[in-house]
Amino acid sequence: MTKKFLVIEIDDATFYYVVHDLESLIRDMYEDELTDGESYEQVEEWFMDDHKVFEIHGTVEAVN
Repeated sequence: MTKKFLVIEIDDATFYYVVHDLESLIRDMYEDELTDGESYEQVEEWFMDDHKVFEIHGTVEAVN
């Protein structure tokens, strides 16, 4: 079974993602900061401060 993550922005829950690779999402979202020399650990901390992350075990199925 493939691991998935549900990521929801804390300030606006209409911004959410279901991803297989959390690190890639973080790197994509903070590409400019990483290019400017910020460490991955720093941008990961910012990401976690701004998002709620859930690990999905099993399947996610649309109801409607």
